[in-house]
Amino acid sequence: MGELSPTEQKLTRAGTASARLPSEAASRLQVVHGYVVAPGLVKPAGQWTLAAVAAVLAASVAFLVPAFLNGFPFLYPDSGDYLVLTPQIYRSPFYSFFLLLAHMDRFIWNAVLVQALMLSWLLFVLCKLHSSKPITTFLVLVAVLVPFSSAAYFASFIMADIMTPLMFLAMYIVAFRWSELSRFDRVCVFLFTCLATCSHIAHISMGIGIAALSGVLLVLIGKTWREVRRRLGLLLVPIVLSATALLLNNAIIHKSFSLYPAGNSLLMANLIEAGPGRHYIQSVCPDAGYKICQIADRLPRTANQLLWGGSYSELGGFRRMEKEAGEIVWGTIRAAPQDVLAMVARDFVAALQTHRPAQEFIPWTAEVPSMTALIEKRFGREARDAYLASAQSRGRVPRQLIGAVDEVAFPLSLLFFFAVSLLALGRQMVGAACLSIVVASGYVGNALLTSAASGVFDRYQARVSWLFLAVAVLLCARLSESVTRDQPLFQWAFAGMRPRARLQEARATFRTRSEKQGNFPPPDRTL
Repeated sequence: MGELSPTEQKLTRAGTASARLPSEAASRLQVVHGYVVAPGLVKPAGQWTLAAVAAVLAASVAFLVPAFLNGFPFLYPDSGDYLVLTPQIYRSPFYSFFLLLAHMDRFIWNAVLVQALMLSWLLFVLCKLHSSKPITTFLVLVAVLVPFSSAAYFASFIMADIMTPLMFLAMYIVAFRWSELSRFDRVCVFLFTCLATCSHIAHISMGIGIAALSGVLLVLIGKTWREVRRRLGLLLVPIVLSATALLLNNAIIHKSFSLYPAGNSLLMANLIEAGPGRHYIQSVCPDAGYKICQIADRLPRTANQLLWGGSYSELGGFRRMEKEAGEIVWGTIRAAPQDVLAMVARDFVAALQTHRPAQEFIPWTAEVPSMTALIEKRFGREARDAYLASAQSRGRVPRQLIGAVDEVAFPLSLLFFFAVSLLALGRQMVGAACLSIVVASGYVGNALLTSAASGVFDRYQARVSWLFLAVAVLLCARLSESVTRDQPLFQWAFAGMRPRARLQEARATFRTRSEKQGNFPPPDRTL
Protein backbone atom coordinates (compact mmCIF):
# COMPACT_ATOMS: atom_id res chain seq x y z
CA MET A 1 0.00 0.00 0.00
CA GLY A 2 1.09 3.59 -0.52
CA GLU A 3 1.73 6.03 2.29
CA LEU A 4 -1.00 8.24 3.68
CA SER A 5 -0.94 12.01 3.60
CA PRO A 6 -0.98 13.78 6.98
CA THR A 7 -4.66 14.62 6.61
CA GLU A 8 -5.54 11.06 5.63
CA GLN A 9 -3.67 9.65 8.62
CA LYS A 10 -5.65 11.80 11.05
CA LEU A 11 -8.96 10.83 9.50
CA THR A 12 -8.40 7.13 8.86
CA ARG A 13 -10.06 6.02 12.08
CA ALA A 14 -13.02 8.29 11.54
CA GLY A 15 -13.33 6.99 7.99
CA THR A 16 -13.26 3.37 9.16
CA ALA A 17 -16.16 4.04 11.51
CA SER A 18 -18.21 5.70 8.79
CA ALA A 19 -19.78 2.37 7.80
CA ARG A 20 -21.80 2.48 11.03
CA LEU A 21 -23.28 5.92 10.25
CA PRO A 22 -26.87 6.39 9.03
CA SER A 23 -27.27 6.45 5.27
CA GLU A 24 -28.12 10.19 5.23
CA ALA A 25 -24.91 11.07 7.10
CA ALA A 26 -22.83 8.64 5.04
CA SER A 27 -24.04 10.27 1.83
CA ARG A 28 -22.35 13.52 2.87
CA LEU A 29 -18.92 11.90 3.33
CA GLN A 30 -16.05 12.37 0.91
CA VAL A 31 -13.60 9.79 -0.38
CA VAL A 32 -9.97 10.90 -0.40
CA HIS A 33 -7.48 8.44 -1.92
CA GLY A 34 -9.65 5.56 -0.81
CA TYR A 35 -10.35 6.83 2.72
CA VAL A 36 -13.75 8.12 3.78
CA VAL A 37 -13.66 11.49 5.53
CA ALA A 38 -16.14 14.11 6.59
CA PRO A 39 -16.75 17.11 4.32
CA GLY A 40 -14.93 20.31 5.22
CA LEU A 41 -12.15 18.51 7.10
CA VAL A 42 -9.85 18.15 4.12
CA LYS A 43 -7.69 21.21 3.58
CA PRO A 44 -6.31 21.55 0.04
CA ALA A 45 -2.65 20.58 -0.05
CA GLY A 46 -1.79 23.56 -2.20
CA GLN A 47 -3.48 26.23 -0.10
CA TRP A 48 -1.24 29.20 0.69
CA THR A 49 -1.88 31.31 3.76
CA LEU A 50 -0.48 34.67 4.82
CA ALA A 51 1.62 32.93 7.46
CA ALA A 52 3.06 30.57 4.84
CA VAL A 53 4.01 33.47 2.55
CA ALA A 54 5.61 35.29 5.48
CA ALA A 55 7.61 32.16 6.39
CA VAL A 56 8.90 31.80 2.83
CA LEU A 57 9.94 35.47 2.70
CA ALA A 58 11.68 35.24 6.06
CA ALA A 59 13.49 32.08 4.98
CA SER A 60 14.66 33.82 1.81
CA VAL A 61 16.37 36.46 3.93
CA ALA A 62 17.88 33.77 6.15
CA PHE A 63 19.38 31.95 3.16
CA LEU A 64 21.15 35.19 2.18
CA VAL A 65 22.96 35.57 5.51
CA PRO A 66 26.32 34.52 3.96
CA ALA A 67 25.96 37.22 1.28
CA PHE A 68 25.04 39.82 3.90
CA LEU A 69 28.09 38.92 5.97
CA ASN A 70 30.23 39.04 2.83
CA GLY A 71 28.86 42.45 1.91
CA PHE A 72 28.14 41.37 -1.67
CA PRO A 73 26.84 38.33 -3.55
CA PHE A 74 29.55 35.73 -4.05
CA LEU A 75 31.12 35.67 -7.52
CA TYR A 76 33.18 33.30 -9.65
CA PRO A 77 34.99 34.05 -12.94
CA ASP A 78 32.05 32.53 -14.84
CA SER A 79 29.68 34.92 -13.05
CA GLY A 80 30.80 37.74 -15.34
CA ASP A 81 29.62 35.90 -18.44
CA TYR A 82 26.30 35.15 -16.81
CA LEU A 83 25.77 38.75 -15.69
CA VAL A 84 26.34 40.28 -19.12
CA LEU A 85 24.74 37.48 -21.17
CA THR A 86 27.95 36.74 -23.07
CA PRO A 87 27.35 33.93 -25.61
CA GLN A 88 29.73 31.08 -24.84
CA ILE A 89 29.83 27.74 -26.65
CA TYR A 90 30.46 25.90 -23.39
CA ARG A 91 27.58 27.44 -21.44
CA SER A 92 23.79 27.56 -21.54
CA PRO A 93 22.51 31.14 -22.03
CA PHE A 94 19.23 30.62 -20.19
CA TYR A 95 20.54 31.14 -16.68
CA SER A 96 21.83 34.49 -17.97
CA PHE A 97 18.32 35.37 -19.16
CA PHE A 98 17.01 34.48 -15.73
CA LEU A 99 19.58 36.75 -14.05
CA LEU A 100 18.80 39.59 -16.45
CA LEU A 101 15.09 39.40 -15.62
CA ALA A 102 16.03 39.45 -11.94
CA HIS A 103 18.48 42.33 -11.77
CA MET A 104 17.55 44.30 -14.95
CA ASP A 105 21.03 45.87 -14.88
CA ARG A 106 20.01 47.86 -11.82
CA PHE A 107 20.37 45.95 -8.57
CA ILE A 108 22.69 42.96 -8.50
CA TRP A 109 21.26 41.79 -5.16
CA ASN A 110 18.02 40.91 -6.93
CA ALA A 111 19.77 37.94 -8.56
CA VAL A 112 20.52 36.17 -5.28
CA LEU A 113 17.28 37.36 -3.71
CA VAL A 114 15.25 35.57 -6.40
CA GLN A 115 17.42 32.47 -6.02
CA ALA A 116 16.82 32.40 -2.27
CA LEU A 117 13.11 32.94 -2.85
CA MET A 118 12.91 29.99 -5.25
CA LEU A 119 14.82 27.80 -2.82
CA SER A 120 12.50 28.73 0.04
CA TRP A 121 9.37 28.28 -2.04
CA LEU A 122 10.29 24.83 -3.29
CA LEU A 123 11.28 23.65 0.19
CA PHE A 124 7.96 24.88 1.56
CA VAL A 125 6.07 22.98 -1.15
CA LEU A 126 7.90 19.85 0.00
CA CYS A 127 7.01 20.61 3.61
CA LYS A 128 3.35 20.85 2.63
CA LEU A 129 3.60 17.45 1.00
CA HIS A 130 5.39 15.75 3.90
CA SER A 131 3.98 17.35 7.04
CA SER A 132 0.62 18.25 8.53
CA LYS A 133 2.34 21.26 10.13
CA PRO A 134 4.24 22.63 7.13
CA ILE A 135 5.15 26.00 8.63
CA THR A 136 6.69 24.48 11.74
CA THR A 137 8.54 21.87 9.71
CA PHE A 138 9.72 24.52 7.26
CA LEU A 139 11.09 26.81 9.96
CA VAL A 140 12.96 23.92 11.56
CA LEU A 141 14.31 22.93 8.16
CA VAL A 142 15.60 26.43 7.42
CA ALA A 143 17.08 26.77 10.91
CA VAL A 144 19.08 23.59 10.31
CA LEU A 145 20.08 24.20 6.69
CA VAL A 146 21.43 27.74 7.04
CA PRO A 147 24.26 27.04 9.53
CA PHE A 148 24.94 23.36 8.85
CA SER A 149 24.75 22.93 5.07
CA SER A 150 25.86 24.49 1.80
CA ALA A 151 22.36 25.65 0.79
CA ALA A 152 22.75 29.26 1.94
CA TYR A 153 26.15 29.64 0.27
CA PHE A 154 24.81 28.59 -3.12
CA ALA A 155 21.69 30.72 -2.75
CA SER A 156 24.10 33.65 -2.25
CA PHE A 157 26.27 32.64 -5.21
CA ILE A 158 25.72 34.05 -8.72
CA MET A 159 26.18 30.76 -10.52
CA ALA A 160 23.81 28.20 -12.03
CA ASP A 161 24.84 25.65 -9.38
CA ILE A 162 21.80 26.36 -7.20
CA MET A 163 19.57 25.07 -10.01
CA THR A 164 21.00 21.54 -9.90
CA PRO A 165 19.58 20.41 -6.54
CA LEU A 166 16.36 22.33 -7.11
CA MET A 167 15.89 20.50 -10.42
CA PHE A 168 16.15 17.16 -8.58
CA LEU A 169 13.49 18.23 -6.07
CA ALA A 170 11.18 19.66 -8.73
CA MET A 171 11.40 16.53 -10.85
CA TYR A 172 10.61 14.41 -7.80
CA ILE A 173 7.47 16.46 -7.15
CA VAL A 174 6.35 16.16 -10.77
CA ALA A 175 6.96 12.41 -10.85
CA PHE A 176 5.56 11.35 -7.48
CA ARG A 177 3.47 14.11 -5.88
CA TRP A 178 1.87 15.85 -8.85
CA SER A 179 -1.70 14.85 -7.99
CA GLU A 180 -1.38 16.37 -4.50
CA LEU A 181 -0.59 19.88 -5.76
CA SER A 182 -3.04 22.66 -6.34
CA ARG A 183 -3.41 24.00 -9.86
CA PHE A 184 -1.34 27.06 -8.96
CA ASP A 185 1.50 24.97 -7.51
CA ARG A 186 1.42 22.64 -10.51
CA VAL A 187 1.94 25.53 -12.90
CA CYS A 188 4.75 26.98 -10.76
CA VAL A 189 6.53 23.65 -10.26
CA PHE A 190 6.32 22.78 -13.95
CA LEU A 191 7.62 26.17 -15.11
CA PHE A 192 10.42 26.03 -12.57
CA THR A 193 11.38 22.54 -13.76
CA CYS A 194 11.74 23.97 -17.25
CA LEU A 195 13.89 26.84 -15.96
CA ALA A 196 16.14 24.60 -13.85
CA THR A 197 16.61 22.07 -16.64
CA CYS A 198 17.74 24.63 -19.20
CA SER A 199 19.97 26.58 -16.79
CA HIS A 200 23.01 24.35 -17.26
CA ILE A 201 24.20 22.17 -20.12
CA ALA A 202 24.74 19.15 -17.85
CA HIS A 203 21.15 19.32 -16.56
CA ILE A 204 19.73 17.73 -19.69
CA SER A 205 21.76 14.55 -19.14
CA MET A 206 20.96 14.58 -15.43
CA GLY A 207 17.28 15.14 -16.16
CA ILE A 208 17.17 12.15 -18.49
CA GLY A 209 18.71 10.02 -15.76
CA ILE A 210 16.21 11.21 -13.12
CA ALA A 211 13.31 10.64 -15.54
CA ALA A 212 14.47 7.07 -16.26
CA LEU A 213 14.87 6.35 -12.54
CA SER A 214 11.44 7.83 -11.81
CA GLY A 215 9.86 5.59 -14.44
CA VAL A 216 11.31 2.49 -12.80
CA LEU A 217 10.21 3.62 -9.34
CA LEU A 218 6.70 4.43 -10.54
CA VAL A 219 6.35 0.89 -11.86
CA LEU A 220 7.74 -0.62 -8.65
CA ILE A 221 5.31 1.28 -6.42
CA GLY A 222 2.36 -0.05 -8.39
CA LYS A 223 1.34 2.81 -10.67
CA THR A 224 -0.62 1.82 -13.77
CA TRP A 225 1.00 2.09 -17.16
CA ARG A 226 -1.23 5.05 -17.93
CA GLU A 227 -0.06 6.89 -14.82
CA VAL A 228 3.56 6.06 -15.57
CA ARG A 229 3.23 7.40 -19.12
CA ARG A 230 1.60 10.60 -17.91
CA ARG A 231 4.24 11.30 -15.28
CA LEU A 232 7.11 10.50 -17.64
CA GLY A 233 5.50 12.73 -20.23
CA LEU A 234 5.43 15.60 -17.75
CA LEU A 235 9.09 14.99 -16.89
CA LEU A 236 10.20 14.76 -20.50
CA VAL A 237 8.56 18.00 -21.63
CA PRO A 238 11.08 20.28 -19.81
CA ILE A 239 13.95 18.08 -21.02
CA VAL A 240 12.79 18.17 -24.66
CA LEU A 241 12.13 21.92 -24.53
CA SER A 242 15.55 22.58 -22.97
CA ALA A 243 17.35 20.38 -25.47
CA THR A 244 15.54 22.01 -28.39
CA ALA A 245 16.26 25.53 -27.14
CA LEU A 246 19.93 24.73 -26.52
CA LEU A 247 20.28 23.07 -29.91
CA LEU A 248 18.80 26.10 -31.67
CA ASN A 249 21.02 28.45 -29.67
CA ASN A 250 24.15 26.52 -30.64
CA ALA A 251 23.10 26.28 -34.28
CA ILE A 252 22.23 29.97 -34.64
CA ILE A 253 24.83 31.60 -32.38
CA HIS A 254 27.76 29.19 -32.58
CA LYS A 255 27.10 27.55 -35.98
CA SER A 256 27.28 24.10 -34.38
CA PHE A 257 24.35 21.71 -34.62
CA SER A 258 25.15 19.95 -31.35
CA LEU A 259 23.91 19.94 -27.79
CA TYR A 260 27.41 19.98 -26.31
CA PRO A 261 29.83 21.60 -28.80
CA ALA A 262 32.46 22.07 -26.08
CA GLY A 263 31.94 18.67 -24.50
CA ASN A 264 34.78 16.96 -26.36
CA SER A 265 37.19 19.76 -25.46
CA LEU A 266 36.37 19.42 -21.77
CA LEU A 267 36.75 15.63 -21.92
CA MET A 268 40.05 15.92 -23.77
CA ALA A 269 41.44 18.40 -21.25
CA ASN A 270 40.43 16.10 -18.40
CA LEU A 271 42.09 13.13 -20.13
CA ILE A 272 45.25 15.16 -20.64
CA GLU A 273 45.37 16.16 -16.98
CA ALA A 274 44.81 12.56 -15.83
CA GLY A 275 47.50 11.17 -18.15
CA PRO A 276 45.89 8.95 -20.83
CA GLY A 277 45.18 11.86 -23.18
CA ARG A 278 48.70 13.27 -22.77
CA HIS A 279 50.29 9.91 -23.57
CA TYR A 280 48.08 9.42 -26.61
CA ILE A 281 48.85 12.86 -28.05
CA GLN A 282 52.58 12.43 -27.53
CA SER A 283 52.47 8.98 -29.17
CA VAL A 284 50.62 10.04 -32.35
CA CYS A 285 52.14 13.49 -32.86
CA PRO A 286 53.31 14.89 -35.20
CA ASP A 287 52.16 12.21 -37.67
CA ALA A 288 48.47 12.66 -36.75
CA GLY A 289 48.51 16.26 -37.96
CA TYR A 290 46.56 17.59 -34.99
CA LYS A 291 46.82 21.28 -34.21
CA ILE A 292 47.51 20.37 -30.60
CA CYS A 293 50.72 18.67 -31.78
CA GLN A 294 52.24 22.16 -31.79
CA ILE A 295 52.31 22.06 -28.00
CA ALA A 296 52.51 18.26 -27.50
CA ASP A 297 55.84 18.53 -25.67
CA ARG A 298 54.65 21.35 -23.40
CA LEU A 299 51.05 20.54 -22.60
CA PRO A 300 49.84 22.31 -19.44
CA ARG A 301 49.67 20.22 -16.30
CA THR A 302 45.99 20.84 -15.54
CA ALA A 303 42.82 21.04 -17.62
CA ASN A 304 42.15 24.59 -16.43
CA GLN A 305 45.57 25.76 -17.58
CA LEU A 306 45.01 24.23 -21.00
CA LEU A 307 41.48 25.55 -21.54
CA TRP A 308 41.73 28.96 -19.90
CA GLY A 309 45.45 29.75 -19.85
CA GLY A 310 45.66 30.90 -23.47
CA SER A 311 46.95 27.71 -25.13
CA TYR A 312 43.54 26.62 -26.33
CA SER A 313 42.68 30.03 -27.78
CA GLU A 314 45.88 29.93 -29.84
CA LEU A 315 44.81 26.58 -31.28
CA GLY A 316 41.44 27.95 -32.36
CA GLY A 317 39.30 27.76 -29.24
CA PHE A 318 36.38 25.49 -28.48
CA ARG A 319 34.57 25.81 -31.81
CA ARG A 320 37.54 25.18 -34.11
CA MET A 321 38.90 22.41 -31.87
CA GLU A 322 35.54 20.62 -31.59
CA LYS A 323 36.21 17.99 -34.26
CA GLU A 324 39.85 17.45 -33.32
CA ALA A 325 39.05 17.14 -29.63
CA GLY A 326 36.44 14.48 -30.43
CA GLU A 327 38.98 12.48 -32.46
CA ILE A 328 41.53 12.68 -29.63
CA VAL A 329 38.96 11.59 -27.03
CA TRP A 330 37.91 8.51 -29.01
CA GLY A 331 41.49 7.78 -29.98
CA THR A 332 42.51 7.83 -26.34
CA ILE A 333 39.63 5.54 -25.36
CA ARG A 334 40.55 3.05 -28.10
CA ALA A 335 44.26 3.16 -27.31
CA ALA A 336 44.03 2.92 -23.52
CA PRO A 337 40.51 1.89 -22.41
CA GLN A 338 41.71 0.53 -19.08
CA ASP A 339 43.53 3.76 -18.23
CA VAL A 340 40.48 5.83 -19.14
CA LEU A 341 38.21 3.61 -17.05
CA ALA A 342 40.64 3.83 -14.13
CA MET A 343 40.65 7.63 -14.46
CA VAL A 344 36.84 7.79 -14.42
CA ALA A 345 36.63 5.50 -11.38
CA ARG A 346 39.37 7.38 -9.51
CA ASP A 347 37.85 10.80 -10.16
CA PHE A 348 34.38 9.52 -9.30
CA VAL A 349 35.50 8.22 -5.90
CA ALA A 350 37.37 11.47 -5.26
CA ALA A 351 34.34 13.55 -6.24
CA LEU A 352 32.11 11.74 -3.74
CA GLN A 353 34.46 12.92 -0.99
CA THR A 354 35.03 16.46 -2.28
CA HIS A 355 32.24 18.72 -1.11
CA ARG A 356 33.56 21.61 0.96
CA PRO A 357 31.41 24.71 0.34
CA ALA A 358 32.90 28.18 -0.13
CA GLN A 359 36.25 26.85 -1.40
CA GLU A 360 35.87 28.96 -4.56
CA PHE A 361 35.10 32.12 -2.56
CA ILE A 362 38.57 33.56 -3.07
CA PRO A 363 39.54 37.00 -4.42
CA TRP A 364 39.15 37.04 -8.18
CA THR A 365 40.04 40.71 -8.71
CA ALA A 366 43.57 39.86 -9.91
CA GLU A 367 42.65 36.88 -12.10
CA VAL A 368 39.58 38.58 -13.57
CA PRO A 369 40.20 42.35 -13.40
CA SER A 370 37.42 42.94 -15.92
CA MET A 371 34.90 41.89 -13.26
CA THR A 372 35.35 45.21 -11.47
CA ALA A 373 34.74 47.22 -14.64
CA LEU A 374 31.78 45.03 -15.52
CA ILE A 375 30.09 45.60 -12.16
CA GLU A 376 30.65 49.35 -12.38
CA LYS A 377 29.29 49.53 -15.93
CA ARG A 378 26.22 47.41 -15.21
CA PHE A 379 25.33 48.30 -11.64
CA GLY A 380 27.09 51.56 -10.84
CA ARG A 381 30.07 52.79 -8.83
CA GLU A 382 28.49 51.99 -5.47
CA ALA A 383 28.15 48.33 -6.48
CA ARG A 384 31.78 48.30 -7.62
CA ASP A 385 32.96 49.73 -4.31
CA ALA A 386 30.87 47.20 -2.40
CA TYR A 387 32.38 44.39 -4.47
CA LEU A 388 35.93 45.56 -3.79
CA ALA A 389 35.17 46.00 -0.08
CA SER A 390 33.54 42.57 0.27
CA ALA A 391 35.12 39.88 2.41
CA GLN A 392 35.63 37.73 -0.69
CA SER A 393 37.58 40.42 -2.56
CA ARG A 394 39.74 41.04 0.50
CA GLY A 395 40.37 37.34 1.06
CA ARG A 396 38.60 37.30 4.42
CA VAL A 397 35.95 34.62 3.84
CA PRO A 398 36.56 32.04 6.60
CA ARG A 399 36.85 29.18 4.13
CA GLN A 400 38.79 26.94 6.48
CA LEU A 401 36.16 27.33 9.21
CA ILE A 402 33.33 26.69 6.74
CA GLY A 403 35.16 23.62 5.46
CA ALA A 404 35.74 22.35 9.00
CA VAL A 405 32.02 22.66 9.79
CA ASP A 406 31.22 20.76 6.60
CA GLU A 407 33.66 17.97 7.48
CA VAL A 408 31.56 17.29 10.58
CA ALA A 409 28.08 18.25 9.38
CA PHE A 410 28.10 16.35 6.10
CA PRO A 411 28.91 12.87 7.49
CA LEU A 412 26.33 13.36 10.25
CA SER A 413 23.77 14.50 7.69
CA LEU A 414 24.53 11.43 5.59
CA LEU A 415 24.08 9.08 8.55
CA PHE A 416 20.86 10.86 9.54
CA PHE A 417 19.64 10.61 5.94
CA PHE A 418 20.27 6.87 5.61
CA ALA A 419 18.76 6.13 9.03
CA VAL A 420 15.45 7.88 8.36
CA SER A 421 15.37 6.59 4.76
CA LEU A 422 15.60 3.00 6.00
CA LEU A 423 12.83 3.69 8.49
CA ALA A 424 10.69 5.16 5.71
CA LEU A 425 11.28 2.07 3.59
CA GLY A 426 10.45 -0.20 6.50
CA ARG A 427 7.15 1.60 7.05
CA GLN A 428 6.28 1.45 3.35
CA MET A 429 6.27 5.26 3.02
CA VAL A 430 6.40 5.22 -0.75
CA GLY A 431 6.67 8.95 -1.46
CA ALA A 432 9.32 9.51 1.21
CA ALA A 433 11.32 6.49 0.09
CA CYS A 434 11.25 7.67 -3.54
CA LEU A 435 12.50 11.10 -2.46
CA SER A 436 15.48 9.47 -0.75
CA ILE A 437 16.27 7.36 -3.80
CA VAL A 438 16.02 10.31 -6.19
CA VAL A 439 18.31 12.49 -4.03
CA ALA A 440 20.91 9.76 -3.46
CA SER A 441 20.93 8.88 -7.16
CA GLY A 442 21.17 12.56 -8.11
CA TYR A 443 24.21 13.00 -5.87
CA VAL A 444 25.93 9.96 -7.36
CA GLY A 445 25.03 10.92 -10.94
CA ASN A 446 26.21 14.49 -10.41
CA ALA A 447 29.58 13.21 -9.12
CA LEU A 448 30.02 10.80 -12.03
CA LEU A 449 29.11 13.28 -14.76
CA THR A 450 31.07 16.28 -13.47
CA SER A 451 34.20 14.34 -12.49
CA ALA A 452 34.39 12.58 -15.86
CA ALA A 453 33.73 15.70 -17.94
CA SER A 454 35.28 18.54 -15.96
CA GLY A 455 37.34 17.09 -13.12
CA VAL A 456 37.02 17.07 -9.35
CA PHE A 457 36.09 20.35 -7.65
CA ASP A 458 34.42 21.07 -4.32
CA ARG A 459 31.75 23.23 -5.92
CA TYR A 460 30.26 20.45 -8.01
CA GLN A 461 29.32 18.23 -5.08
CA ALA A 462 28.81 20.96 -2.50
CA ARG A 463 25.93 22.32 -4.57
CA VAL A 464 23.90 19.15 -3.94
CA SER A 465 25.30 17.93 -0.59
CA TRP A 466 22.73 19.92 1.41
CA LEU A 467 19.93 17.77 -0.02
CA PHE A 468 20.77 14.94 2.38
CA LEU A 469 20.13 17.09 5.45
CA ALA A 470 17.00 18.63 3.93
CA VAL A 471 15.48 15.26 3.03
CA ALA A 472 16.40 13.82 6.43
CA VAL A 473 14.48 16.58 8.20
CA LEU A 474 11.47 16.14 5.88
CA LEU A 475 11.42 12.39 6.42
CA CYS A 476 11.80 12.81 10.15
CA ALA A 477 8.70 15.02 10.19
CA ARG A 478 6.88 12.46 8.06
CA LEU A 479 7.89 9.57 10.31
CA SER A 480 6.61 11.37 13.40
CA GLU A 481 3.13 11.49 11.84
CA SER A 482 3.11 8.22 9.92
CA VAL A 483 0.93 5.20 10.57
CA THR A 484 3.20 2.15 10.74
CA ARG A 485 2.60 -0.30 7.90
CA ASP A 486 2.67 -4.03 8.57
CA GLN A 487 3.45 -5.26 5.04
CA PRO A 488 6.95 -6.80 4.76
CA LEU A 489 9.43 -4.78 2.72
CA PHE A 490 10.18 -7.39 0.04
CA GLN A 491 6.53 -8.32 -0.22
CA TRP A 492 5.80 -4.65 -0.88
CA ALA A 493 8.50 -4.48 -3.57
CA PHE A 494 7.27 -7.55 -5.42
CA ALA A 495 3.64 -6.57 -4.92
CA GLY A 496 4.47 -3.21 -6.47
CA MET A 497 5.60 -4.96 -9.62
CA ARG A 498 2.29 -6.91 -9.81
CA PRO A 499 3.28 -8.95 -12.89
CA ARG A 500 -0.08 -10.74 -13.18
CA ALA A 501 -2.05 -7.51 -12.83
CA ARG A 502 0.25 -5.87 -15.39
CA LEU A 503 -0.32 -8.70 -17.85
CA GLN A 504 -4.10 -8.57 -17.40
CA GLU A 505 -4.07 -4.80 -17.83
CA ALA A 506 -2.04 -5.09 -21.04
CA ARG A 507 -4.39 -7.77 -22.41
CA ALA A 508 -7.49 -5.71 -21.62
CA THR A 509 -5.97 -2.63 -23.26
CA PHE A 510 -5.02 -4.61 -26.36
CA ARG A 511 -8.47 -6.17 -26.67
CA THR A 512 -10.23 -2.81 -26.25
CA ARG A 513 -8.12 -1.23 -28.97
CA SER A 514 -8.65 -4.20 -31.27
CA GLU A 515 -12.41 -3.99 -30.80
CA LYS A 516 -12.38 -0.30 -31.66
CA GLN A 517 -10.32 -0.98 -34.77
CA GLY A 518 -12.64 -3.86 -35.78
CA ASN A 519 -9.96 -6.55 -35.72
CA PHE A 520 -12.42 -8.97 -34.08
CA PRO A 521 -16.00 -8.64 -32.85
CA PRO A 522 -16.76 -7.83 -29.20
CA PRO A 523 -17.75 -10.77 -27.01
CA ASP A 524 -21.40 -11.84 -26.93
CA ARG A 525 -22.89 -10.52 -23.70
CA THR A 526 -26.49 -11.62 -24.28
CA LEU A 527 -26.25 -14.74 -22.10
